[in-house]
Amino acid sequence: MGHANGLVAEDARVMISGSDEASLEDTAGEIRESTNAEVDHQRADLTRAEDIRALVERMAERFGGLDVLLTNAGGPPAGTFDAVRDETAKAPSS
Repeated sequence: MGHANGLVAEDARVMISGSDEASLEDTAGEIRESTNAEVDHQRADLTRAEDIRALVERMAERFGGLDVLLTNAGGPPAGTFDAVRDETAKAPSS
């Protein structure tokens, strides 16, 4: 949410995505309420090509395109830096 807040502070229109629809709806609403910015959301599993296509189509419909993309999907399992091993540090391939 920090990046989204930073972008809306610069008058950007923001699309957020994730796997939990209720959480996305709450987060988008919180950002809108606190900033009065244009914020939309869409549930998406970024390991699925059809979800990515649907997300991009929604952004194009809603905002006319995409200027900046920030992602935070995949990666190593949760844990402290010293607990992550090389074998587990890479995102699983799809």
